[in-house]
Amino acid sequence: MRPERVTTDKAKCYPAALRAVLPDVRHRTSKYLNNGIERDHGHLKQRLYPMRGFKQAASADIIARGHALIRNLRNGFSTLTRAVPRQLRLATAWQQLTPAI
Repeated sequence: MRPERVTTDKAKCYPAALRAVLPDVRHRTSKYLNNGIERDHGHLKQRLYPMRGFKQAASADIIARGHALIRNLRNGFSTLTRAVPRQLRLATAWQQLTPAI
């Protein structure tokens, strides 16, 4: 089933890409109504903006992987935190992960 409309943020790359992939779909831009993936990576963009980029690709990889780990733990996508209340997820995961570090 094809979508009737797609909502994204106002990045300039989206209109051309959506016309190429889904030419009959209505493209809507909104700062607040965009999908969950857009909202999730916005936090990463916000964190990285003050750094003004990375000097090495390995540094970017480490930051992105660490950010993804924390987001997955906090949102309950990991088996470590799935059954724990949201406000206790990071504390519970930290206790389980520190012996591995």
